[in-house]
Amino acid sequence: MRRMRQPGPVRIRGEIPATALLVGLPLLIILLIWACWPRDYYTGTDSIRTRGFVEPVPAGQTLCVTGLNVPAGTGRVQFEVLTGGPSRPAMNLVLRTPAGATMATGQLPYLAGDGPQTKVAFPIPVRADRPSSVPASACVTADRLINFGGTLNIGGPPPTLDGQPIGPARLAVWFLPPAGAKRSLAAQLPTVFDRAALFRPSWVGAWTYYVLLGILLPLAFALALFLLIRAQTLSWPLLAAGVFAVAVAITVSWSLVTPPFQAPDEQDHFAYVQQLAETGKAPSQSAALPPWSSALTIALQSIRSLAANEQADGRPPWLPLDVRAWAAANRLDPSRKDGGGITTAATHGPIYYGVETVAYDLAGTSIWSQLTATRLMSGLISALAVVLVLLAAREVAPTRHLFAVGAALLVCLNPMFTFIGASVNNDVGVNAAAALFLFLIVRAIRRGLSLPLAAALGLTLGVTPIIKGTSYTLWVVAALALLALLARERTRTVLVGVVAATLALVLVQLAWSDVAADFGRTTFTTPGGGAPISASLWSTARLSLGYLWQIFLPPLPGMVDHYPLSSWPAYTIYVVRGWASFGWYDIIFPRIVYAVIMAGIVATGVAGVIFARRHRACVKENWVLILTLTATPVIVVAGVERAFATPGQRGIIAEMGRYLFPAIGALAILAVGSFRAWGDLWATRITTGVIVSAMILTYASQLLTLRGFYT
Repeated sequence: MRRMRQPGPVRIRGEIPATALLVGLPLLIILLIWACWPRDYYTGTDSIRTRGFVEPVPAGQTLCVTGLNVPAGTGRVQFEVLTGGPSRPAMNLVLRTPAGATMATGQLPYLAGDGPQTKVAFPIPVRADRPSSVPASACVTADRLINFGGTLNIGGPPPTLDGQPIGPARLAVWFLPPAGAKRSLAAQLPTVFDRAALFRPSWVGAWTYYVLLGILLPLAFALALFLLIRAQTLSWPLLAAGVFAVAVAITVSWSLVTPPFQAPDEQDHFAYVQQLAETGKAPSQSAALPPWSSALTIALQSIRSLAANEQADGRPPWLPLDVRAWAAANRLDPSRKDGGGITTAATHGPIYYGVETVAYDLAGTSIWSQLTATRLMSGLISALAVVLVLLAAREVAPTRHLFAVGAALLVCLNPMFTFIGASVNNDVGVNAAAALFLFLIVRAIRRGLSLPLAAALGLTLGVTPIIKGTSYTLWVVAALALLALLARERTRTVLVGVVAATLALVLVQLAWSDVAADFGRTTFTTPGGGAPISASLWSTARLSLGYLWQIFLPPLPGMVDHYPLSSWPAYTIYVVRGWASFGWYDIIFPRIVYAVIMAGIVATGVAGVIFARRHRACVKENWVLILTLTATPVIVVAGVERAFATPGQRGIIAEMGRYLFPAIGALAILAVGSFRAWGDLWATRITTGVIVSAMILTYASQLLTLRGFYT
């Protein structure tokens, strides 16, 4: 039987542009259709979303929402109400000027079968194009008791009931065009860019977004394709520089596309940076202090960050007068040092935040410049993690440059990874440290555990949980990998290396324990400050295993059903939230996008099994490496679910896809490696196709985020 010839490098290079065109062109057409498709939109909102139905209004009484600005082109005013029955009562709306004069009226008749909770949109005469907005109050009367949706305790003017101020609530109001009016995202881009440029550094304008989306991202994607085409001929330093540049370009774009403080818990992580930079002290864990400084509190109130998040219909302020209102409040020079209380970030060590203070100090005094600078610093750290994945993949297959470049690009073209990577969040530091650990452990497995390498590995393992306690799972990965390495080598050199790594880890932890109190921390950076492994681990093992089982599979007979409201939590956590769920996990694509991603994940897993069957000798020879790479995501997921495991039923899915990112490098290496199940030529085609698809998804994700916040 004639032996099949392997394709040469010239043919492989030629396959990349052909595949990129074959895959990319249809996806670009779909993206253009999506961007040009007319859809409903808001002319404006009061930047409040419904967190609950916070204001009951008895029949015949008049509720007024004050401090509104009605945008030009508005033809409907919308509220969210809980009617308490299957029908909607008759309702009347009056828009009044600040002087009390009637500006417009709208009526909604009784409607049967509308359901207990609904959004009601009052038609009004269409507002003229000039001025861009007019101040008003919206007053509503109904002929039956109804509850209005909004948010509690966020400041600002409260609503009134029959002229009397009531409660601390702010009610959600949306402004819409006349019924039937629709616009495409493409048609709205100039307006979107104007809105996105608000609450930014002074140098940012609408032009910035034309540059980001029209020049920077396309150049980054072109560079990524160039790296794939020339992977085998470029030197490793040039490949690393190119991959770093691609990652930086994407995170720079994300840092300015994402509205201020519209990334998960960003206000708390920024508060940590600010406290450390301004006072030299980490936030305390005392309830006696406010969580945020006066300057940060004014900024958050001005953009209504915590009133407009976590719901798809939340919007930040869009009007220049909102920026002027913040500037007026900020003119009194509020303190940046009087925060430091309990936040979601307060338990973490200071390493990541200390690095961020460099950018904070260089940014000047504007909080929007400080936030942008710290986001850009996060982006650099995230890009460094991508380069470390490249180096780890190089150790796996030193002669296969395309394999390494593909793995690194797959990481930096995961939209969720770069979205988080361009926010202020210490997960960015953990991800970089985890990528360094991956590089070191793979290098040790491939080249041997020398003393310098062992020391570096131990130091990394010692530092990583100081950044964030979730990375204690990497200790388990390291223990498994080193034990497997000992079993394979059975030499004194490896044993000495394991001892040296352990000593380095212990020394780092001892050094940290000596200074932890100076930062208001304990040695262990777990939420309660206790050891990551304790007696409770064993006593709750059954709960943890049952909980982990139900994340992926239906409950077995006799199990408590932890997720009665979700048929497959893993899909929500690791597909939707792991790939494309922006803002506070409320800006998402249509379901078909995640179905395609899920199909790709399943196909990749099948390819990995086929590769293992076809290349048994390779698997047997590299079993320690494959065990380590495979165990990394498994152990990380098990650790995440162990931390979240609670008895009884859960009303929400609390886990976030970004918690898997410490294992993203291992997953990318396994994924790109599995493509070789069908040989080098098809591996090249599949790698290129996946990378190009991820490019389009990344671009679409930034457009989706702009649409989700600014239309």
